Amino acid sequence: MEVVRTETADVPAATVAAVDAGGFAGELNLLTGQNVHLLCRVREGGTVYRVPPERLRQLMANDAELSDIVFKALIARRELLQRSTAAQAMEIVGADRSAAALALRTYAARQRLIHLWFDAGTPAGRAMMESCGLTEDDLPAVALPGATLKQATPGALADKLGLSYRRSSAKPADVTIVGAARPAWRPRFTGRPRAWTPSCWTPSAPAGRPRPVPGSRTTSASRSAFPAPI
Repeated sequence: MEVVRTETADVPAATVAAVDAGGFAGELNLLTGQNVHLLCRVREGGTVYRVPPERLRQLMANDAELSDIVFKALIARRELLQRSTAAQAMEIVGADRSAAALALRTYAARQRLIHLWFDAGTPAGRAMMESCGLTEDDLPAVALPGATLKQATPGALADKLGLSYRRSSAKPADVTIVGAARPAWRPRFTGRPRAWTPSCWTPSAPAGRPRPVPGSRTTSASRSAFPAPI
């Protein structure tokens, strides 16, 4: 099975990874709820078992050993995809010294979003802007599959990716967690198990003064298998 990056305004679709028989497809967005921008296609006949994200979260909540294995695999895949051509599915362009662009880059880095950064003052940045039909008044901008966000903000990007907070129930929450979208941290509860009703708030924009975040770029295509879940 092949993992395919969908096309954007300036980048065509391409195969970014392969999943061998007996493996599982999926990425960190299974836990964060981020919109899918990678697709899978099957080249040979076989059987595919689909596990809905809600069921996966339930399994991970009830099985600590399985949770650790799957979580480590999903983190490893996110890091692998960031170093592959999958990062071309989200391209951020802006002025290097722009506060708005820095806030956007900081948000993307904190959320571990798979992306590329382009400085609008470089030849690569200008070429990217030209291919997407962007002007300096549109910056910072984000090129995504099927859409280009102009004068983008962390909040607008979060809304587009499905990462904004949406309360699913009017009932009181047992636990409210601020910043829970950072995948490097997970709460562990001990004692008698019971049904918890969590409420998670993720900042749509970084608080305080953002720190410069070095961007990563991918200039050559690569096709690699996802790391094993152990």
